[in-house]
Amino acid sequence: MTGSDLCRNAERPAVETCVDRAGVPPLAATPTRGRRERPRSGSTLACRRRDLRRVHLALLVAFIAALAPGGCRPAQRGGSASEAGVGERKAEDGGDESRVVATAPAAQHAWRIVESAGGDVWRTLARHDAAGGRELLVLPRRPQRIVSQTVASDEVLLELLPAERIAGLSTYSASAGTSIDLAKASRVGRFVGGSAEEILALKPDLVITAVYSAPELTRRLRAVGVPVLQLRAFDGWGDIEDNIGAIAAAVGAETAAEELLRSANGRLEAVRSRRARAPAVRALAYTYGNAQAAGSTFDEVLRICGARNVAAEAGLEGWAAIDLERLIVWDPEIVFLSSETGREEAERERFLSQPAVRRTRLGEPGRVVVISGALFGTVSHRYVDLVERVAAALDRLSATHGADDAERSDPAPGKTETASESTP
Repeated sequence: MTGSDLCRNAERPAVETCVDRAGVPPLAATPTRGRRERPRSGSTLACRRRDLRRVHLALLVAFIAALAPGGCRPAQRGGSASEAGVGERKAEDGGDESRVVATAPAAQHAWRIVESAGGDVWRTLARHDAAGGRELLVLPRRPQRIVSQTVASDEVLLELLPAERIAGLSTYSASAGTSIDLAKASRVGRFVGGSAEEILALKPDLVITAVYSAPELTRRLRAVGVPVLQLRAFDGWGDIEDNIGAIAAAVGAETAAEELLRSANGRLEAVRSRRARAPAVRALAYTYGNAQAAGSTFDEVLRICGARNVAAEAGLEGWAAIDLERLIVWDPEIVFLSSETGREEAERERFLSQPAVRRTRLGEPGRVVVISGALFGTVSHRYVDLVERVAAALDRLSATHGADDAERSDPAPGKTETASESTP
């Protein structure tokens, strides 16, 4: 054997070996130089494939185990902490001292309940943050003096808890223009507007904020040991369910929340079922010069009701500014407007007073529906009331104008607009 032969043999991988000493198949199945060698027997190839499958299975199991929520013990008794700064302690039997006992819906931002076996805290909630870490909310005792700083959490707390457990609500709930539950809110009677001093004066044991709340407020409250539950997303019924579950978990009202959501989902399904048998009405939600397009909460409402959102069909997303001319070109069968509570009829008259609108089908009865702003923009369980309100308006429209609308042309918003713009 020549020296060059020895070099070539040294560079060849030992392909006939099923596993190396560590029990892992060799990964270097390709020589650094020369042709790829074939296994010397069919049994050897089968062996290598079997071992690779075992390794892949082991890696999959390890990956799943890594995703499972570990038992963490916060370094402090109240407030929130990042998992990276929280020490872990094992129970005497060598197991994890914490266990997951209940979960909110499994969205990325959803809070999960973790019960500490040590018994020195009432409850710990955890959720994953955007960076992949884990945020903890530690509640030393069941909250009895809760302060809410969002209108959504105001509405949920008023539904789930007696007024005596609510120390304060947001200022939105003090006004008929922004509150759906003004009568219930008046039983609490204390409204705070986002000042840390005002909130701390109420001696809260839990404060509920939103991702859009002032970051400084959250930092100041947590700095003095006040637990803060921050709600992150409000983009549709799925997020609303998550938020209700998180609030219920934080205040110990899971049973009431389950009943609330069971009823709400039953009502939503009833609307879907009824409207699925009706013609798909071409609708538009139009608020202060903005169309509620694809991805908006009202877009989801229209889809639940079996309607077609003309703004979404035109390719727009979110809250899209449109002028009256574009609205006229789209020629929707029904338009939903928003107004201050008590001024619904005045807003309808203002909209219909525009000559361009009166010349379209929208000038006919039942085609312009005005909803109070508090209900139009709700992101609590009252969302179901909004869906039912929209569905009822669509039912009336189909009963009154269904035959006429079926005979009219059905323009595609994008194509119609393009043709209009190209007309000399």
